[in-house]
Amino acid sequence: MVSIIAIAAAILIPSYQAHKSELMDKLHASGRAAVITGFKLHGHGDRHDFLLAGNLLVKEGLLKGGSLYRPDGSLIGHFGEIPHLTPALAARDKIMSFHQADGQRMDLIWPMDHTGLPFTVVGRLDATMIADEITAYGMRVTGLVLIVSLFVCLATMFALGKIILVPLLQLRTRLAEAGDDPANPENYTLSLERRDEFGDVVDRF
Repeated sequence: MVSIIAIAAAILIPSYQAHKSELMDKLHASGRAAVITGFKLHGHGDRHDFLLAGNLLVKEGLLKGGSLYRPDGSLIGHFGEIPHLTPALAARDKIMSFHQADGQRMDLIWPMDHTGLPFTVVGRLDATMIADEITAYGMRVTGLVLIVSLFVCLATMFALGKIILVPLLQLRTRLAEAGDDPANPENYTLSLERRDEFGDVVDRF
């Protein structure tokens, strides 16, 4: 049973990680699309317009917040929730995303060459969907492992019963019958062709 669960886990854990990575990629792509569309529609060139566009994105539920940075790395301003990730932090630690400890938020950075915008955007996205989906996926995986383990155990029990229990019951029945009829023991011999310990017991009987 333990070995079955271990093998299933070895197969399914990478699948779990791949599923999580896929969800993060989708969230990243949807956030990037929202940022490009929102700022190109509402941003017209000055700081006030850019931050207004960011606040509109927050109101529409596309972002939870964000920060805008000029090409020289200086801050243009914040809107909504302020991300912890910054271009300087991303450059220093070579990261493009940052997760909140509670798993509810994900900060992502979109450089100018990724968006075509005249500034770098650091956005804070709602990551509760990922946490919920990963939890549901984990429950489905766990359920699948338990179901497979149950069927394997039942199949093993059936096979062992057929190989060991059925012949053992036959032998017990013949022993009882022979005990009730000691004058004719030859009538209660048991024919069982097996080359194991049980076959030796039957032969001696």
